[in-house]
Order: sequence, then C-alpha cells, then structure tokens
Amino acid sequence: LDPQIEGYVRSYISFRQATPYYIIQNVDNIEQRVYHARLGYAGTLDREVLVNQCHSIVDYKSGQPEPWHGVQLAGYADAKEGRHKYKRFGLYLRGDGGLPKLEPYKNGKDFQRFYSALDIYHFKNGN
Repeated sequence: LDPQIEGYVRSYISFRQATPYYIIQNVDNIEQRVYHARLGYAGTLDREVLVNQCHSIVDYKSGQPEPWHGVQLAGYADAKEGRHKYKRFGLYLRGDGGLPKLEPYKNGKDFQRFYSALDIYHFKNGN
C-alpha cells in the first residue's frame, strides 16, 4: 500500500470497525456518475449508503470540513432526483489513521447556492 494513502485507508477501516452495520449499510453505488439533463451538469458521487435506514450520499474527504462541501453534495442529491430523499455527509478521513469524522450537511440553502454557482458557470460559458 502506498505510504501516502496508508493512513487514510486505516482511517476508513477504523470507521467501519467502529460503526455498527445497521448504521451504515452499503448500497452498490460507488463512484457513481450522475447527470442532471434539465440543468446540464454531471458529477461523480463517492458512495450511496443507508445511514440509520435513510438514503444518504457520502463524499470521502482527506481535509477539513468546508462550507462548500455541502453545496457539492446538494448537486449530487439533486442530480439523483433526491433533493428531499437523500441525507448528505462528508466522511473526513485522517492521514494518521485515526477515527474519521462523519459530518452531516443539513443546510437547505446549499441547494440554492449550488444552483447559483451553476448559473454563473453557464453564464460564463455562454449557455
């Protein structure tokens, strides 16, 4: 295993060992490409899981939580036509192999911020 990623892998393994299966259940959508035909954007979500029996999107991160992470996850949820269906989380893996933090993103304004950023993108690209 590459030493540059070894700690992050151990961090993920420690999370899976510390989290009971009934809390985090895998769904087979890993690195899933999503596309929103009407709004004209695509992305690749890291993982779709059940968290306490709720459909959720989890993005794996190697840094610290940032406000824009929730905005990114809002785009994924909307592309899956699940704005109200999916809970959104960032899993912040640690380079030292320690237990990572599962951060929920609940700000409803994340969706509006995503649409605003997308509108500016389309404007700058002449669409």
